[in-house]
Amino acid sequence: MLRKEDSRSRPEETPAPQSQRKAMRARFMEKCVGAACCAVFGACTGAPVRPTPEPEACFSKALATMKELDIDIDDKAGGTFPVVGSAKPVSVQESTTFALEDDLGKLKAGTVLSGRLIFGESRVYGRFTQARYRGETWPVCFELYYRGTRGTGYMRDSGPSSPVIGSTADVHAVDRFE
Repeated sequence: MLRKEDSRSRPEETPAPQSQRKAMRARFMEKCVGAACCAVFGACTGAPVRPTPEPEACFSKALATMKELDIDIDDKAGGTFPVVGSAKPVSVQESTTFALEDDLGKLKAGTVLSGRLIFGESRVYGRFTQARYRGETWPVCFELYYRGTRGTGYMRDSGPSSPVIGSTADVHAVDRFE
């Protein structure tokens, strides 16, 4: 069955008084400013907090292997994350590799280190636990450093799982990850 249109006349909508419109506009602006602050500061976005990583002991097998490789605690070498060409910003993931550009003990330049990156609040921390060179693998305990400071700073953040950092850094032999 078809319904008959309501024949009752609708009361005409009357515009809100000037003071009411100003109040509505002010509330709207408050909401916009609040949303903008949340977007800029990440307070309301639910962005993950990036704490500094907890200290962690190195495996005894890695420490023994480093002695066999003539690597002492605090020995260091330069290296690079995978990049084509010269040093440049590179997007990294938690699971990563890092190639030595210098010899480190008996490990030759070109040795590939594997491990994990931990994305802290303002730095990326690297913990490398395996070295590979020409088919051989060794357990190791190396920590990422940049200009004498543990970890490396963000160049820009392209998301919580793939920040952008410089492609070159150093690794230091450690007996525990700090």
